[in-house]
Amino acid sequence: MALLREVAETRGKVKAAEALGVSFRTLARAVESGRLTGRMADALERHLREVRGSVTTVVEPDQADGLDQRVELLEASVAQLQTRVETMAAVVGALQKDQAQTLGQWERRLDRAEARQVAVNGSGDETTPTVKGAMEGMREPSQVRLPRRPYPQLVTVEPEEGEELIYGEAMPAITEWRGARRMLDEARRRLDKLDARQRMLELEIRLVGDHELTLPPAVYPWDRADRRDEVWRRKQSLEDLRVERNRAVLWRWVRRLLTLGLWWR
Repeated sequence: MALLREVAETRGKVKAAEALGVSFRTLARAVESGRLTGRMADALERHLREVRGSVTTVVEPDQADGLDQRVELLEASVAQLQTRVETMAAVVGALQKDQAQTLGQWERRLDRAEARQVAVNGSGDETTPTVKGAMEGMREPSQVRLPRRPYPQLVTVEPEEGEELIYGEAMPAITEWRGARRMLDEARRRLDKLDARQRMLELEIRLVGDHELTLPPAVYPWDRADRRDEVWRRKQSLEDLRVERNRAVLWRWVRRLLTLGLWWR
C-alpha cells in the first residue's frame, strides 16, 4: 500500500493509473480506502518488475565499462612489470658476464704469477724468508715444493714436505716438540707424562720467544704482545710443573720405602 501511495504522489494519480494499467477510478478508490484489490496488487507487482528490469538494463553497461577499464589498467601494469623484469634480467646478465670476465682475468694473472714463482724457485734464486731464521737451499728446489700456507708462522702438528724451507733454523726444535707431544700421548706413568710435558713447555718457549712462531690450536699468527703473554704463561706452567715433578719423585721414593721396593712408579 505504501508503494501505491508513493507512485500516486510521485507521478500523480492520472499518470500512475496509466503506468499501472488501471483506471483512474480504481486507483483513486484503492488510495482512499487503503486496501488493495487483487487486480491492483497484480498491477503493482508487474510495475515493480518493470522498474527493476529497467534499472538493471541501465546499470549493467556501466558496470561492464568499469570492469573493462580495470582490466585494461591491470594489463598495462602487467606489461610495465614485464618490461622492468626484462630490463633487470638484462642488467643482471651483463653484471654476471662482467664478473665472470674479471674473475677469469684474475685467475689468469694468478696462474702467471705462480708460473713465474715456480720458475724463480727452480732457477735456484733466493727468496725472502717467511719465518725468522728460515734458511733456503736445504734441499734442491727442483725436488721440494714450497708448501702453500696463508700464515707461515703457524706451526703444524703433522709434518709437511718442504716445511724446512719455511721454518729454517726452527725446524729441529719443531721436530723435537712433535716428538714430545707423541711421548705425552703415549706415556702411561705419571713421571713420564710430567717429563714429556716439561720438555714440551721448554721447546714452546724457544719456538715462541726465539723464533716468533705461533703454536696450535691458534689459527692466526700471534703479535708481539701475544707472544710475550704466551711465553710468560708457559714459564709459569713450567715452574708449577717442576714443583709437581719433584713432589711426584718424593712420593715415589716414599712408596718404595713403604713397600720395600715392590712399588716403583
